[in-house]
Amino acid sequence: METAGHLGIAPDRAVNYHCDSVGTRLNYEVVGQAVAAVRCSAPLDKHWKDAIEEDFRRRQKKGRW
Repeated sequence: METAGHLGIAPDRAVNYHCDSVGTRLNYEVVGQAVAAVRCSAPLDKHWKDAIEEDFRRRQKKGRW
């Protein structure tokens, strides 16, 4: 998220994730859902990234990263 800020990406549009098979798969699923909603002219839900953030926090606490 820090890197995104340096690139001008708002915090509500950025997310940290674990760059492994589980985190990447989840990231693609969630981002795909967000893109599909926006393409249908729906507003981006403020909770769009909750599942990714929860996965990041949960696995970070276990000392994975």
